[in-house]
Amino acid sequence: TVLSTGLSTGQTGNILSTGVLATSASSVIANDNTSADATVDNLSLSVVGALQVLSIGADTVVSTADVSGDCGTGSLTATGATTIENGSAGGTLGIGLTISSSPPPNFELINLLGIRVVLNEQIVTGDGVTSRGITVNAIHVDLTNTVLSLLGVLSGDIIIAQSQAQVQCNEVQESAGLSITKSDSPDPVTVGNALTYTLTVANSGPDQATGVTVTDVIPSSFTFNNANPSQGTCNPLVGQTLTCNLGTIANGANATVTISVTPTQPGVIANTAIVSGNEPDPNPDDNSDTESTTVEGTGPASANLSVVKTDNPDPVIVNQQLTYTVTVTNLGPDPATNVVVTDTLPTGATFGSATPEQGSCGEAAGVVTCNLGGISSGGSVNITIIITPTSVGTAVNTVSVAGTENDPDTNNNTDTENTAVDPVPQSADLSIVKSDSPDPVIVNQQLTYTLTVTNTGPDTATNVVVTDTLPGGSVFGSATAEQGSCGEAAGVVTCNLGNIADGDSVIVTIVVTPTVVGTAVNSASVIGDVSDPDPGDDSDDEDTEVDPSPTGPPPTVAPSEPPGSSPAPGPPGPRISSIPTLSGWASLAMPLLLVLIAIAVLRRRVKRDSGSA
Repeated sequence: TVLSTGLSTGQTGNILSTGVLATSASSVIANDNTSADATVDNLSLSVVGALQVLSIGADTVVSTADVSGDCGTGSLTATGATTIENGSAGGTLGIGLTISSSPPPNFELINLLGIRVVLNEQIVTGDGVTSRGITVNAIHVDLTNTVLSLLGVLSGDIIIAQSQAQVQCNEVQESAGLSITKSDSPDPVTVGNALTYTLTVANSGPDQATGVTVTDVIPSSFTFNNANPSQGTCNPLVGQTLTCNLGTIANGANATVTISVTPTQPGVIANTAIVSGNEPDPNPDDNSDTESTTVEGTGPASANLSVVKTDNPDPVIVNQQLTYTVTVTNLGPDPATNVVVTDTLPTGATFGSATPEQGSCGEAAGVVTCNLGGISSGGSVNITIIITPTSVGTAVNTVSVAGTENDPDTNNNTDTENTAVDPVPQSADLSIVKSDSPDPVIVNQQLTYTLTVTNTGPDTATNVVVTDTLPGGSVFGSATAEQGSCGEAAGVVTCNLGNIADGDSVIVTIVVTPTVVGTAVNSASVIGDVSDPDPGDDSDDEDTEVDPSPTGPPPTVAPSEPPGSSPAPGPPGPRISSIPTLSGWASLAMPLLLVLIAIAVLRRRVKRDSGSA
């Protein structure tokens, strides 16, 4: 053979291997084995081809496994450790690598070309309450998914120094005998064609199995398509690992998982599935199954076509345009020819146009058909479809794609887009105009504002509200509306006018008294529940000049004349422009009053002086 593996003579201890590699030793785990260790002396492992691919050597390799804790308290703990004395790595993949004497748990030393070497590999099982187990592999060489295995000359695992420990609490009586079997179809399969694995999980009891989990590491030479369980769910791939949570399986029942993959390289490919549950398994030997499939290197062309549809806008207004964008992609591996897209338009929709980036489209009886021709591997083609929905509700649109070549994954050949179709929204164009009277106004006199609210449609305006912010320093008098009601609080008048039909107007009259000279600034606005297509006329301001009260000297009065006489001619007197106010009269009468008081005091003195003489 071109490639070979070898374990040198003279080494002793615990060495496990699977696949085409011979088993040198075995290890059996007991039901209650709280601690264990395994030792290999004088290790010399090599993987040899035209060149030495990998070599690992050590004086001594030791692994230990331990489970501690108390079943009574439900605190079972698993620990493990690996010691490698004078370890070394060589060969093409081992150049420059150092092997620690105490590697950390699950330390990945090598992961190249599908060859994976893990030091101090630790696998913990059980819930820690009713059971706990641990497997420690000091050195694990995984050759399952290498290029070497594809050539059919090497596959399997080599485990150096494996120790296992497990504790099963005696008071837990329930158990469930889970088993898993795997089958493949077709076998052999050709590169680029779909391969289906069927995993059957059975529970032989005596109790139901809960928390049933299936784990399957998909080979790196496979492209994962999908996984469908008969119950439960399968998670997206993490790396190449598929995990399916099947839930509970009753005693005597079973569940299945169907996995679809596409091989990309020829060879004999092995794939292993593992099942586990919460309950102890009286026979764990059937908890895994491996299926080997022959993958042939030639076959018919294969093109994995996918289609995705988007809509814009969503939601859309009834009787307005709706645009679909359809993207067709060829995921390969070969070119796709004679690609045809079929799009079934929503019921009641009016077709507008269909434009592809290549090829041609046509519509008949509500179905758009686009002949796109060929699409290279990795290429995409967009199609733009424009329609007009004519009914309110949900517009359902389904598109599909097909080509001449075999499609390894038909699950992505269709896509459906649901679009909400809303009714035409109502609108009412409200406007407000304000006028004042008088302008100017005398301070402390009434000022009247007239507000005219108009709806120019096209629909009825509902719950119309007018808000008027009164000028600073003004006193509110009243606010009346032709319909609805008005109120004032903190200098703001609010009028609830109700509904105003298309083309109607409502007048609001507001009376105030300005108390400050200057400019009285008043702002009013209107709003309703229905959308306003032109909010620019929803407010109006009015500025009013407030003048002071007029004042001036009292009017001039002509002297009295004898009866029958005419007043002497003379120059015309001053024109009386206004009547003095009360304060004006008081200022004119004050000097006269002082003169009268002085005369009265003088007379009293004269009388008093004459009496004393």
